[in-house]
Amino acid sequence: MSSLPYYQESKQIIRDRPRWVKKATETNYLVYSSETLDANVSQPLGSSKLCLSCHDGTLALDNLCIHDLTSAQDFGTDLRNSHPVSFKYDSYLASKDAGLHDPVSSPSGLGGTIDSDMLVDGNLECISCHDIHGFTKIKHYLIKPNFKSRLCLTCHDK
Repeated sequence: MSSLPYYQESKQIIRDRPRWVKKATETNYLVYSSETLDANVSQPLGSSKLCLSCHDGTLALDNLCIHDLTSAQDFGTDLRNSHPVSFKYDSYLASKDAGLHDPVSSPSGLGGTIDSDMLVDGNLECISCHDIHGFTKIKHYLIKPNFKSRLCLTCHDK
């Protein structure tokens, strides 16, 4: 048995990288920071790392098991101008930052709370706001419309 995470001996699948990537790569990102940011933003994790496996523009197409990428956005490795991802968004963070709604008690507009409908194990990730498969048919693959900043105002008070 391997010491690598999520290793399945029988199928020889290592899930520490997306299945569509032939070999693992390590990328270090410049992450968002601000004097007014109360969250501890880490290197992209989990689902956000999966998104960036294609959307950081560093992965060569010949390193993919699929080749049907159309109109992909390349963010590069400098994420300082993007919304922060891979941070814990909980009641404690909301209490420290009066500009945030409490994710445990605030509605998401999708039927439940921000925590239950938008967060991944309590973390804000790319898929917190983006519908990765385009089921909603909303511009920029959003989970709900952002007309008059409504998506942003789900979490932000201003």
